[in-house]
Amino acid sequence: MFFFVGIDETGIVNTVLASVFHNKLQKTTLLQHHWAGKATRGTAQFNGKIINELLKEKSFVNTIDVETSKQFLKELLDR
Repeated sequence: MFFFVGIDETGIVNTVLASVFHNKLQKTTLLQHHWAGKATRGTAQFNGKIINELLKEKSFVNTIDVETSKQFLKELLDR
């Protein structure tokens, strides 16, 4: 889970507790090797635009596709 806090010039505007398996986050996760050390699987980077979209949602709900999430985990472990 990730706790995102939206802040603007007036202060905190919204908070979201999002699963790493949330459909939007998972689809746009960028996996990179150059930020990681040797013998690692790399690092994951989230798309800031997607995080902003989640923060703008009035009634945020985690949407998770179980089969897609299982495949995502398998791909990570196979790296």
